[in-house]
Amino acid sequence: MRIVEDYLTDRGRRRQRTVSVELDAIRGEFAEPTMVDRSDWGRIRSELVRIAGESTFEIWLAQLELLASDQTGCLLLAYLLETCSWLTTRYGGLLERTGQSVGRELRLATDRELQLLSALAAARFGLPESSLPDLMSPEHKEAV
Repeated sequence: MRIVEDYLTDRGRRRQRTVSVELDAIRGEFAEPTMVDRSDWGRIRSELVRIAGESTFEIWLAQLELLASDQTGCLLLAYLLETCSWLTTRYGGLLERTGQSVGRELRLATDRELQLLSALAAARFGLPESSLPDLMSPEHKEAV
């Protein structure tokens, strides 16, 4: 599979390049959410509603989506790309504390991780990567 990744040039400029990744290597990085992961995520969401309030939760946190868990058991979440940085700055501490309250670490997936998870989903269904919605696209995030 091919993904686009960010890198820094020798002059310190941020650029993008297309690289190939092996599906087996990707499968080793991520796992589909288990029933325990989903249960923990449900408890975390309930706690976020309680702490942040229903209105704030609905406006800013309800669109958080559980995507996978990584090798350490950390829950990977997706959010609208255009506001992901703001969400991390504003609610990152709350997300961290709430995850810890149920014994789980959680974080927002990086662009690279979103691409890898999209490639895994395509492979799982035997589809060409281009036939699935891009997990990083605003259209996908708004549909979630």
